[in-house]
Amino acid sequence: DSVMSRLQLVGNPVNNLYVITFRDSDREHARKVVQSLVTIFVESSLGEKREDTVNAVKFIDEQIKRYEAGLKSAEDRLKEFRLKYLGVAAQPGGTDYFGRLAKLSEDIAVAKRDLEAATARRDELLQVLAAIPAHRNLGMLIVHHDMHLIMHLCHRLHVLNFGKTIGEG
Repeated sequence: DSVMSRLQLVGNPVNNLYVITFRDSDREHARKVVQSLVTIFVESSLGEKREDTVNAVKFIDEQIKRYEAGLKSAEDRLKEFRLKYLGVAAQPGGTDYFGRLAKLSEDIAVAKRDLEAATARRDELLQVLAAIPAHRNLGMLIVHHDMHLIMHLCHRLHVLNFGKTIGEG
């Protein structure tokens, strides 16, 4: 009898279940043949899986190297950008360019509102003072630093500093 005629292999490759049967008059010999075949199948299967695992590890290592190179490149570009725009990108207070830009825009809006309020107040004062007839020959003491207003109101001017005249005209 040949070994192949006494060997039977039945299995389902879909779920990897196999039945190995070997018929021999010596029970121990039959067990050794089946054990040898199982070892061959397992080793060949493991060999393929090891090769797959090695290939997968190589692929992952290559991907990691590629991502590391991309990350290093991005970090270098960021470093160059920060060095190039050091004065614009960051300030000691931790505010960046856009934070400072927003703050300055807000400051400009507040300054415009203050200017509008001051201009309205000046115009109001001009109207009040213009209502005083110039022909009455009145003397006025005006303490103000808006020279446009003063020049509009006064025909004659004395400039005082701590009570002493330092200019007139």
